[in-house]
Amino acid sequence: MKKMTKPFRTVVHLPVEEARGAIVRMIRRHNAVVIVGETGSGKTTQIPQYVWDDLVSREPPEQQGIVGCTQPRRVAAVSIARHVAKQRGGSVGAEVAYAVRFDDTCSRQTRIKYMTDGILLREIQTDPDLSHYRCLLLDEAHERTLHGDVLFGLLKDIVRRRKKTLTIVVMSATLNAEHFSKFWWNAPIGVVHGR
Repeated sequence: MKKMTKPFRTVVHLPVEEARGAIVRMIRRHNAVVIVGETGSGKTTQIPQYVWDDLVSREPPEQQGIVGCTQPRRVAAVSIARHVAKQRGGSVGAEVAYAVRFDDTCSRQTRIKYMTDGILLREIQTDPDLSHYRCLLLDEAHERTLHGDVLFGLLKDIVRRRKKTLTIVVMSATLNAEHFSKFWWNAPIGVVHGR
């Protein structure tokens, strides 16, 4: 029997908190989800934590995997990982880590990983099914970078191969969510309202 522990989290009051239950249910039920929320709503820092906390509460350790969140810029990946690690009462390199070019803080304890799009592309070269990930959040999708667009195509094939064992969450600050939803098999769209 596994021991359940409640994860430590600093209380944060952001608009995304009101949609937490709906977002978690959507992610549980679908292989792909689109989340739209204004900048500052908390989607980038909070949704990966919601996903991880949900996995811990309902899955045995060997099935939990890693929750990954891509960022188009390395500065964002590093600063967000530091912020989330602090919220969870730890430091970067343990439960929360980041991986950017020439700087990878991940360890065996890492469960929430922030990284650049380019890092995830490189991981696909060595692990074509991204077998250690349970959920991948593609943040700032509206920016449409070359790496991001290539990732969309590759990840769609990976989700098909892995069936129900990988979920993709596309996060965007714009209301052009229908475009992303259609690409991901008419994925449901969740909206996080601003302050």
